[in-house]
Amino acid sequence: ESFVKPVLIADWIDVRLLSLPYEEGVSGIHNFTYLATVGLAEKQLEQFKKITPYTKLHVLVDPVYVPYVERYAARVQDESYEVTYITIKDSVEETLESITQAEPEALVLTSSAVLDSTEYDRLIQAINEARIPTFAMGRVDVERGALAGLKPRSMTKLSRRVAILVDRIIRGEDAGTLPVAFELDLKFVVNARTARSLNVSIPFEIMLDAEVLGLEEGYGEKLSIYLAAEEAKQNNLLFRIRDEEIKEAAADHLVQWSRYFPQMQFQLDYDVHDGETARTGLVPKFSFDAGYSLKQLIFSDPVLRDIRNAKKQIQVTERQRESTELDIVNQTSKTYLDYLTFKALRRVERDDLETTKHHYRDAGKRYKIGVGGREEVYRWEAIQAQSESDLIEAASQIHSARVVLNQLMNRPQNQTFEEEDVVLETVNYYIGGSQLDGLIRHLAAYDMLIDYMVEAAFVNSPELKALQIGIEQQKEILMTAQRRFFLPEASFTGELRDQLNRKKLVPEVAKDNNWDWNVGISLSYPIFEGGKRFFDIDKEKAALDRLLFLEELTRQEIERDVRTIAYRMASSYAAIDLTRQSMVSAAKNFKIVESKYVQGTASITEVIDAQNDKFTFEADAVIAVYDFLKDLADFDRSISQYYFLADEEDRKSWFENYQKSAGHI
Repeated sequence: ESFVKPVLIADWIDVRLLSLPYEEGVSGIHNFTYLATVGLAEKQLEQFKKITPYTKLHVLVDPVYVPYVERYAARVQDESYEVTYITIKDSVEETLESITQAEPEALVLTSSAVLDSTEYDRLIQAINEARIPTFAMGRVDVERGALAGLKPRSMTKLSRRVAILVDRIIRGEDAGTLPVAFELDLKFVVNARTARSLNVSIPFEIMLDAEVLGLEEGYGEKLSIYLAAEEAKQNNLLFRIRDEEIKEAAADHLVQWSRYFPQMQFQLDYDVHDGETARTGLVPKFSFDAGYSLKQLIFSDPVLRDIRNAKKQIQVTERQRESTELDIVNQTSKTYLDYLTFKALRRVERDDLETTKHHYRDAGKRYKIGVGGREEVYRWEAIQAQSESDLIEAASQIHSARVVLNQLMNRPQNQTFEEEDVVLETVNYYIGGSQLDGLIRHLAAYDMLIDYMVEAAFVNSPELKALQIGIEQQKEILMTAQRRFFLPEASFTGELRDQLNRKKLVPEVAKDNNWDWNVGISLSYPIFEGGKRFFDIDKEKAALDRLLFLEELTRQEIERDVRTIAYRMASSYAAIDLTRQSMVSAAKNFKIVESKYVQGTASITEVIDAQNDKFTFEADAVIAVYDFLKDLADFDRSISQYYFLADEEDRKSWFENYQKSAGHI
């Protein structure tokens, strides 16, 4: 047999599975060649066992492919697993019934001409609902819902090989004499959504190297930085603690007021006196009395002070709650950004690992053909191990950030969610678009903005407000200490007692009843207390001065935070563009050095340095965006107003107020 014109099958094929013509490494057919891998099917199925161990494997095929499956099954009958097939029927329902009856441990999917694309998608979905692991021989079916598949690591190798074969055919060589052997480096493709639905845990060594589809999709409800901050404000337990402190302060205010309401007590007394005293007639031998006492405070300066200060203390606890809210929002926002940072760094680490593995495989090939030394293999092997370690650490940091974020939102700490990323193009949205962008890029305008923000921070700061209320409380205490020199305490008292039973040793004058009563007004004024009142005044003056100094220190610290964070924010904003430029340049340099390394004109040290630079600068570019947003969150915390969490209308109103204050309009 022969062909009139050259024929090349530009695909990777298992030569034994399809029984293609094969003689001593070539097709042996005039004008016909192909690319083939010996034992490709066996390699793929053995790889699938790493995900789901099985002893019996079912293959879902169109009837036309049954002879090929039977041929393969006969060849592997002595292996550790058995292969059988299930034919695809004319409908999804019939096919699914056949699959269910077979009760497969695992199912290999092949292409189908019987079912159209929509029906095939339905079939994969139905198989997943039946909780049967499915494997595909390529990436397409994994995208459609299969659990896992294998794909070539790079199509460049295939394209290069096809180009070489075409060139040789054009130059006059017979296609039938060209070598057909073609080795593939395969890589797992895993559908994370399917794995979760089947409750299948993919081994870590596979996940470390696999392309994972839908890793975050369907991983939980969507969560943006705004929703995270709002949920933390609503649910964090610190807020509940603060709410209880406010209730406690409100109750204490009522407790202080209660001292000004009438105080009534009931009392039972039983007294026994010695006989000698009782014979005098002054007291009975024994008595059993019941009585009521009433006291109404008329005036007490310390009590009035405590009532006023207790009311102010409610305001203090309210300001403390505001401060806690700002801290929680800041911590939640930065933790969310940490989570995004670690996710992005993991992608960089994965790309770095993939590049290292590519060089490691090439180094092995270079050594085999004698153009490279074994030291190169060892060097890349060591770098690969370090890259894998870095990737594991990045994954650990992601999980740690998720735990912290869930705790801040008072969620179950192992709860999953699907985050909303913040990319470079959305930074301007967070900082109010080109308005603030223009301010940051012009020093004079930026300094004016900082001055305005410092004054806004003084007005907004709940810590400063709480301290100012504390100063008012201390002034009340000082004035009360000063007024103690001339203000007495006045109260009304009354008592009503009933002689329930008594025995006297001498006769007494008969009484109409046993009730006794008395009323009176009491004024008390301390004459001498050993100088205590003078010492109290000195003490309270010192306490007031301490609070005034603390207020000034707090104002200085607020201004310091606003200014230092503002300048840090300007620096991190500028770093975004600069790190991107570095990233692009380093990537171009790596591409050149890598090409020279392949050609043998660059050393392994040069390509390692270039690769390190490429991924280091790429990581820096990733970090720069999130560092700026963290600085922005810190800046908003320093002015006690979260501008980047406000809606568009509030942002516009804020900027208009700033322009008026700055004299821009």
